[in-house]
Amino acid sequence: MVTLGQDNDGLSEYSACTKGSIVMRKLDHTVSNVPGVHAMSANQLVNTAQQFKSSIVITSGMTMANMKSLFSVVTLGIKKGDKISITVNGSDEDTAVDALKEYLNENI
Repeated sequence: MVTLGQDNDGLSEYSACTKGSIVMRKLDHTVSNVPGVHAMSANQLVNTAQQFKSSIVITSGMTMANMKSLFSVVTLGIKKGDKISITVNGSDEDTAVDALKEYLNENI
């Protein structure tokens, strides 16, 4: 895994290359809002993810979930201070990462 850089907003972007042409983007984020990822913010996060063709997975602790599934995201029980990782893999991964990064920075 090669680090591409870390922004001032606390989000780190990484690119991972495996088996030749498979490239993934990953965002790491520490949840800073008091309620964490509650139903409303989870819904908005899922709606953002659903706009893209790429596979998007969110990880909290040792648990992974499909970020296009509201039930899956809510059951992670993400709270303030939790560290989450979002991995994006697909044809529109760069656009998806930019949109998710913006949402996380502004809301979570």
